[in-house]
Amino acid sequence: MWYRNSGGIVVSPSAQQDEAPSPLIHPVSYQEPIAHRSWDIGMSAGQEENKSTARQPTEQDTSSMHTHAVGSLHNNVDFTNPANVTSLFWDPSFHAPDPLLDVDWLFEHIPSNFNPMERGTGEEFSPTQTGSSEVSPPSSTQDDRSALKAGSPSSAPWFSAQARLFEALGTLPKSVLSSAFFMPSNLSHFFDLYFENYHPHFPILHRPTLNPATAPALLIAAIVTLGATLSKDDDHFQISTQIHDSLRYIIFTLMKRGVSYVSPVGNMSHLDFSWKQWIEIQSSNRTAFFGFLMDAQHSFMFGHTCVLSVQDVRLPLPCPENVWECNDAVKWDRLIQKAPEPPGFLPVLKDLIAQNPIPPQSTPYGRLILLHGLFSVAAHLKARESATLGVGGTAPDRSRTSTIESWKDTLEKALDTWSFCLVSRSSSLALEASKPLYRMAYVAIYTDVTDMHILAGAPSLLGNLPSEPDLVGATARVEAWREKPESKRVLYHCLLLIQEILFTGKQYLACQDNISLRPWSLYHAVLILWAYGFMSGRRTKTQARAIPLNAEEYLVRMLMLIRNEEDVSVVSQQTGELLLAVRDCFVGCRWELLQEAYVTLGRLVDIAA
Repeated sequence: MWYRNSGGIVVSPSAQQDEAPSPLIHPVSYQEPIAHRSWDIGMSAGQEENKSTARQPTEQDTSSMHTHAVGSLHNNVDFTNPANVTSLFWDPSFHAPDPLLDVDWLFEHIPSNFNPMERGTGEEFSPTQTGSSEVSPPSSTQDDRSALKAGSPSSAPWFSAQARLFEALGTLPKSVLSSAFFMPSNLSHFFDLYFENYHPHFPILHRPTLNPATAPALLIAAIVTLGATLSKDDDHFQISTQIHDSLRYIIFTLMKRGVSYVSPVGNMSHLDFSWKQWIEIQSSNRTAFFGFLMDAQHSFMFGHTCVLSVQDVRLPLPCPENVWECNDAVKWDRLIQKAPEPPGFLPVLKDLIAQNPIPPQSTPYGRLILLHGLFSVAAHLKARESATLGVGGTAPDRSRTSTIESWKDTLEKALDTWSFCLVSRSSSLALEASKPLYRMAYVAIYTDVTDMHILAGAPSLLGNLPSEPDLVGATARVEAWREKPESKRVLYHCLLLIQEILFTGKQYLACQDNISLRPWSLYHAVLILWAYGFMSGRRTKTQARAIPLNAEEYLVRMLMLIRNEEDVSVVSQQTGELLLAVRDCFVGCRWELLQEAYVTLGRLVDIAA
């Protein structure tokens, strides 16, 4: 986020070789566009030259390595050479086209028989209708927890890891380094918390081969600090925050120096070497997707400008989870020969936009990536729409009018097609996390979250206090939005999102939710409902009835009116009890944005009263 808001200046690595490390440009060094490359992760000519000097088996040994017909699943890239690590998918010589112009090809051969007023299939797949009654599934089943605990590292490797952490984090204050946070038992607990809660969302680390005693110390530091944020002990949370604030700068220094994070490869069999190389490729691809996912997510959830375009991501989707989680080279060798080749991200995304189903072998993480691909496309098309319509004094470009009129309906249909992921037989935390994001994807197509925050008097998501002109402009835009028929579609998905979180037979508390953006989605949904009702009151000059509707009555009546295409202007103003119910969900949250949300909702309750 710091990088995006600093102007996005990319400094050439060659121009930095003789410079002293500077914290102000650390994040920039490797923020290069993702290279255009084939779906297979091969090696460039330069990489082949570097490979000859890297620590690895001899040329004769390498020629006899296992090779299978599974293509990119089994290609070998030498990750003992830092040049190969850093250039795997960031190519400094590649200049991406204008992101506002590079998505048209995704919409080729789109069916033209979509009726935008026809109710999409996606609305039929709410948890209530599919029989799910839990707010949040357990982080893992009881069996999974037992297995995880049984496989948890013993205290011995954590004593070693503790010493290495002290050495790597030696610049931290003594009060931090001497805290109970670094007790081996606590480190082990934080490590488990990470893999119970974060790993199912974003499986970018290879758990079976990750040894805390030998893995890079800063990687272990990142894992345990993330895990500690879910500790019940508030002191652990505070210490983890202090460590993290320093850790990011330590890593950016290392990035500028081009230091590899990959542990050296020791003596091993050809099969083990092949497996380890494959693990590094998969982990790198998964991490690149995570960066793309965060970029798209922060655009529609926090109002930031996208840095990456889907056009930049030329990678295959993640391999099957049973192959990724394999803990033995022989078993991996057997599974990988049977595993289908993962399809490329861009071809699947294009098929999805053309309303073709996602390939059945796609993993939950892959399906989450595809959802964010739709987010990214929507963000770029909205930016292009603003430019085409002449926002900011630019003359309208009439040549793109037809595209602007159809892309929103096309993306809605793509989301309807994607929604079949949510009725998958196999549950997963990644797909559970997708439910509120899926609803917010519809919302993001038609609304600007920044305007809603300004109208509500909330602190700006972009870091500055809204001015009077900002409020005037946001009010006008929200009023124009309220008058459009598409605003009812937004309300509909906001109502369903709230229903799916709050009314499941279990009290929802955001501080106990291990899906971080679910409460933020809930906040946005109720903010949009309030804004619509607030503008309706200004427009119609009508007064809401004296006896307010409780949260459940409000949801039921609004859903009924929207489904029957009736006027909602009066009922939409009855948001007071709903605002209170959602505000109560944010009690005790550690995240500062949710603390601000609690205050903002309290203020809106007074306005709605």
